[in-house]
Amino acid sequence: MPRNGGGTADLVLMARRVHGLSQYALERKLGVIAKTVRLWEGGVAVPDSERLKRLRTLAGSPQTKTNPTLSGYPICLENT
Repeated sequence: MPRNGGGTADLVLMARRVHGLSQYALERKLGVIAKTVRLWEGGVAVPDSERLKRLRTLAGSPQTKTNPTLSGYPICLENT
């Protein structure tokens, strides 16, 4: 099966490793069904936007926000 997740798969793995969580523990923390994290890490599926934000927070990545003055292009802003 082709990988679709790209950097998302790495983000999921990083979020797990930073907190020492198993796939099962991360699934419970995010409220998703069994095998979901495995599918994300394998690039077979991608998380929805809300869970993606939570994963970025868990992994320590800055959130991407859109500024309407920049024609809707996403810009990376450090958490303050």
